Amino acid sequence: MTNSTGYHTHFDLPGICTEAPQPVPGLHPYDAPTLNAGALRDIMAADEGGAAFWCMHFGSTPLVYQGPELEEWLHSIPSDTPVYAEHLHPSGNPA
Repeated sequence: MTNSTGYHTHFDLPGICTEAPQPVPGLHPYDAPTLNAGALRDIMAADEGGAAFWCMHFGSTPLVYQGPELEEWLHSIPSDTPVYAEHLHPSGNPA
């Protein structure tokens, strides 16, 4: 599948998470964190299933983390610390 320019986008590639809102090229405020560590901890705490993996998005980049690893990192920094993340959701095993 190609976009209107005829080129593949990261959203067309198999295995790439497309759950987050898609950024509009040229209008996306890159290099501007939108969530802080406390907000991400709240998102993780609200998940009653205790997901083993989490997908964190910033702009067009989704990264999958193991739940305990992400939680440990978020608890190691102050709650009001800006984090380069716009969307966080539970994810399946990336393997």
